[in-house]
Amino acid sequence: MRNSSQELPSKYCHLLWLYGDERSSLWLRLKRYTSTLIEAVNPQRLGKVAFLSSPRELVKESMKGSLEGILAAIRHLHSLGLVHNDINPANIMLDEDGTFILIDFDSCRYIGESLRNTETKRTRHWHDPSVDISLEKNDLDAFKDLQIWLTGPADEEFLFERSAS
Repeated sequence: MRNSSQELPSKYCHLLWLYGDERSSLWLRLKRYTSTLIEAVNPQRLGKVAFLSSPRELVKESMKGSLEGILAAIRHLHSLGLVHNDINPANIMLDEDGTFILIDFDSCRYIGESLRNTETKRTRHWHDPSVDISLEKNDLDAFKDLQIWLTGPADEEFLFERSAS
């Protein structure tokens, strides 16, 4: 078996990266990450609303800035004509230096593709069940919910406007 590793171009550092290749058969070697965002800041697994009213003691200031990397990853997917459709803290991993990495692409669909009558699985309480078309707005709305969940409503507009520029 022949292994190869590649350095990920910096503009893609917030997307799950695959290491290795095999010429005669398909195999994947994934990087091992330390935890999900929800495990890191909400180990009690409080519900979305309960966590919003909690003191968020495990949320570090650097994590708030790391959200910009997730927005960059979302925009990169959109530039490829894809929508993630399941942006939530359980689908964001932290690597050893605290960088946020977007994972779990089983709900990813092309822009405009129907989400009805598919095997698309989206995380309960983190998506709008009335959404039935894969649109960029789905990811951007979910990203805004993620910002509020992590930083609180006071930082919501500042963070979203800063990230959008």
